[in-house]
Order: sequence, then C-alpha cells, then structure tokens
Amino acid sequence: MSPTQSKTFEQTRAEISFKEILEFAPIGILIFQSNWKIKFVNSNFFHFPGVLGESPANAVGQSVYDNRL
Repeated sequence: MSPTQSKTFEQTRAEISFKEILEFAPIGILIFQSNWKIKFVNSNFFHFPGVLGESPANAVGQSVYDNRL
C-alpha cells in the first residue's frame, strides 16, 4: 500500500471510529451545519421528551426548524 493510500485508510478508520462513538453515546447528540441543516443525529436524541421524529436517517439533511428538533 502506498503512503497516500495508507494515510487515507487510517483517516477513514478514524472517521468511522468517531462516528461509532457518537452513534453509541448514551446521550442524544445533534450536529447541524451553519445553515441549520442536520448533519448528524444519533438514535438516543429521539428519547428526549418533545423531540419529534422517527429515525436519524429521516432527519439528516432536514432543517432543525422544519422538524421542531
């Protein structure tokens, strides 16, 4: 494996590990972009009272305001 491929592979592994940490965190996590579009939300976020929504996959890309999150 070339040094460039190795670096890309390691970066990808780190990104996957970080995403797994966020997904399985015991608390709800919502990450949104500067335009208020949801970039990431874990399933525990939907356990908060008053939060509407069914699954993280349906919320990603939507506006925080449109979903009343």
